[in-house]
Amino acid sequence: MRVSLLFDLSSPFTYLAAERADRQFPGLSWKPVLADVLDLDRPDRTEAEGRARQLGLPLVWPELEPETVRPAMRVASLAAERGCAAA
Repeated sequence: MRVSLLFDLSSPFTYLAAERADRQFPGLSWKPVLADVLDLDRPDRTEAEGRARQLGLPLVWPELEPETVRPAMRVASLAAERGCAAA
């Protein structure tokens, strides 16, 4: 079975899910998708930090504005299309 993980570089929950999914599904396929396109609710910072503590994972907040993520997502999409994206 082929499993795909939809991710958004600006989502802390993507990071938290990716850490577990990568271990559970060898050969995981990574698909960059903006959370806005999926119309997902944006969890608050406190919720993300609490979940990270529960999972025992570090969570460091970048000093970037959310609008700076779009160019990075474009690069991730191109890399995925060309088969050059590394987990």
